[in-house]
Amino acid sequence: MNGIRTHDPSAMAAAIDPTLFRVQRLPLYVEVEGRCAGQAVADTYRQWAPLPEIDVCVDVDSARLLALFRSRLAG
Repeated sequence: MNGIRTHDPSAMAAAIDPTLFRVQRLPLYVEVEGRCAGQAVADTYRQWAPLPEIDVCVDVDSARLLALFRSRLAG
């Protein structure tokens, strides 16, 4: 494995420094049946309208994010 998973801590990092992330407002669908139940799918092509739109993280400054994690963990 090359790296660490930062899904949950990233939510806290976004509250501390939202400039770490680039977000895009997109329609979102949540699958409620079958093998993918619970999966959130962003409708990037806007094919399934009307859907509620939310801010979806589409990019992260990973070097700054990991530096923030390291600085907070190191005290």
